[in-house]
Order: sequence, then C-alpha cells, then structure tokens
Amino acid sequence: MTRNEFVHLVNSKEQREFVVDGVVYALTYDKDTSGKEYVVFGRTFQGERYTDVGELLNNAKIGNHYLRNMLEEFD
Repeated sequence: MTRNEFVHLVNSKEQREFVVDGVVYALTYDKDTSGKEYVVFGRTFQGERYTDVGELLNNAKIGNHYLRNMLEEFD
C-alpha cells in the first residue's frame, strides 16, 4: 500500500485490520464527548488515538518500526 492509498483509507474512514507477525492491528475511528474525531491505531482493543493521519504516520509504531515505514507491506 502506498502512502497516498493509506491517507485515502484514513480520510474515507475505512476500518481495516493488518496482520504483522501474527499480531492483528486495527485501524478504527472514535469521537470524544465533545465530538472531536480521532483515528485509532494499534493492537486490537489496545489502539492509541491520533488527531489526524499526519500524527498517525509520524508517531504510530508496530513493534520497533514506525507505521509509515511499513505501509508497503500492507495489501
């Protein structure tokens, strides 16, 4: 998956699961009580909230690797 494809996926709020070394990582979305929307990424039921796709790509990790460096491994 290219960076542009991933950004489109997030911007269209499509939920996905990615399996890396037998571990499932989920891409989902959430809102807080004030209505602010978040992108949630991480192991199933252990995801972290990110304010937007930029923050997600700059900070999210899978193991010791940044998500942004692993996008090509995803279908």
